[in-house]
Amino acid sequence: MEHKKFKIDNAVILAAGFSSRFAPLSLHTPKALLKVKGEILIERQIRQLQEAGIRDIYVVTGYLGQQFDYLRERAGVSLIENKEYQVRNNHSSVWAARDVLANTYICSSDNYFTENLFTAAAKRPYYSALYADGPTEEYCLTTDSSGRITDVTIGGSDSWYMLGHVLFDQRFSSSFLHILEREYNRPETVNLMWENIYMKHLDELTLYIKKYHGSAIREFDTVKEQIAKHCSFALGADQLMDTRPVFDRLWIQRELRRCREAIAVLREQLSFPNDDIVDVTPWLTHCQKGITLRPQELHGISSFLLTCERVKRFLNEVPAAMEELHDLCSALQTHPGLRRSIDNCISAQ
Repeated sequence: MEHKKFKIDNAVILAAGFSSRFAPLSLHTPKALLKVKGEILIERQIRQLQEAGIRDIYVVTGYLGQQFDYLRERAGVSLIENKEYQVRNNHSSVWAARDVLANTYICSSDNYFTENLFTAAAKRPYYSALYADGPTEEYCLTTDSSGRITDVTIGGSDSWYMLGHVLFDQRFSSSFLHILEREYNRPETVNLMWENIYMKHLDELTLYIKKYHGSAIREFDTVKEQIAKHCSFALGADQLMDTRPVFDRLWIQRELRRCREAIAVLREQLSFPNDDIVDVTPWLTHCQKGITLRPQELHGISSFLLTCERVKRFLNEVPAAMEELHDLCSALQTHPGLRRSIDNCISAQ
């Protein structure tokens, strides 16, 4: 069947996510604003879209969203705030952009295109795909003879898999938004990517495969995976991949402030004994490496242990009138594992 070309109206770049797999680089800067080969990732993608004739570009922001504000003036794009990025997956970014979806490119801010793959017109809607030789954990595609995607499975081998930009046509946009509106408030939808919702409705939603060679599209969201390949033991690689850092800086700052305020109240009103609580980690590390500790370091560890005991006794006697501080006091309890480490190190000396 011959498809008639249609003009592409706009592009939506999804840039609201936490980028947890890209930590620690993304702790203070969204991955979209990191430099790759001297060029900021999202600026390169915007430039490529504009060079292809796509002038109407929207960036959906969330995590550290204020850092994207400069793009309005520098790149002439519009920003759409996803107010639910902290509690929902990327389907909420598509929903946030619902008013502009038509014949629309949906782009991921962490994609790096080694060549410009965008065009001003297309014959049919599609999902970009690369080929995996051997096993892969990506979203693998099955198509019919026309190239229409008929099945998507997570993981496969010697298969074409989803990666890169997607092109919605007007019909797909309308149908997908109808489904998303119907399912949005269901509890099971909260953690789904928009692709997962699409996968549930393949009979109703039509996308075709768009095949590219392996070097055309790169995903800069797998730093840990690359590092894990160099781990000497499988256990080390597993531990690395399980790492999930806490990187909501505002939340951390708020909790630290609350702890400082609580300790100040405790010290002022109840003589809280925390003067000798110090970081003994460097000294323990020296012990574990067989390095002899200096007398003042041994004294520091001893003082730390004695103070911890005093703190524990103190916390057990916090008056009922200060019950509101109990949740903060509990965070100051000595961790049993730390105590064992100290005991072992001192015994070794």
